Amino acid sequence: MNRHHDELQCAIARLGDHLGRVQQLTRNLAESRQLADCDLDPETDLAVVCWLKEAAEIIGLSPDRLRRHGWPQA
Repeated sequence: MNRHHDELQCAIARLGDHLGRVQQLTRNLAESRQLADCDLDPETDLAVVCWLKEAAEIIGLSPDRLRRHGWPQA
């Protein structure tokens, strides 16, 4: 064990939690992509908007820029 063990363990745990959130968000967005407008009741629509905002925050893009310009090209 080295002197950074506790910090490394904490970073690994936090990254694992973050990756879990990102995987869940990815799944939610992918499932939402399959919905037609008629399937978007107010509660589902609000959830999709929140997921889009969370995705924009994760990738460091403002939700307004995401909406106006689309996703950045890879």
